Amino acid sequence: MVWCSGRIISLVAAERITHGYRRLAGCTEGIETKGQKEKALIGISRMWTCFTYRGKGLCTALVDECAASFVFGVDFTSKVEVMSDGRVMRDYVAFSTPSESGMGVARKWTGREDFLVYDD
Repeated sequence: MVWCSGRIISLVAAERITHGYRRLAGCTEGIETKGQKEKALIGISRMWTCFTYRGKGLCTALVDECAASFVFGVDFTSKVEVMSDGRVMRDYVAFSTPSESGMGVARKWTGREDFLVYDD
C-alpha cells in the first residue's frame, strides 16, 4: 500500500495459489488461455492506483515487493534465475482477471504477453 497525504493512492493484494493458466498472446479482447494448469505460487488478486498517480510505476513497485517477500526465503522478482523446470521466477506469479490497465502492468512486470492468469 502506498500513502500520500493520509490517502491510499496505490494498492496490491496478493494471495497464495497453486496454479494459473497461460494467457494467449495476441488476444485482443478479454482473457483467453491455453486451458492447461501451470504451477503458480503467488496470485496478484487486486491492483489499483488512484487515477492521478497512474503511470508512475507504483503498482509495478508493489508487485515487486510482493514477489520479493511473499514466500519466506524466495525472491520471485528475478527475470533470469531459472527454476528446475526451466521457468524463470516471475513465471510463478499469476494475475487475477486483470483490466486493460492491469494487463499493461502484468506485461511490463513479467516481460511477457502470455503471463499467467487465474480465477480468484
